[in-house]
Amino acid sequence: MENFIQQLSVETVFLHKDEFEKLYQHQTTLPAIFMKDVDGLKQIISAQEISYCTSLNDLKLLVDQKFKQYFLLTDSADEHR
Repeated sequence: MENFIQQLSVETVFLHKDEFEKLYQHQTTLPAIFMKDVDGLKQIISAQEISYCTSLNDLKLLVDQKFKQYFLLTDSADEHR
């Protein structure tokens, strides 16, 4: 999993719930995956979506899919600004 995370080409930070809530003043069901950009923090994978993963491979596929969607949307939005 460590190699997979390193290959994401984004800075990653892992926080415990109390650290997350203190840093971002945001409460949500965890675990979840967020992206931070100029517009703020955006949840791209919810705890519910993570719970549907029945294997590590399922989680990797979900992360890949959601990252592709996120970057397609943000690239598209940047073109229209």
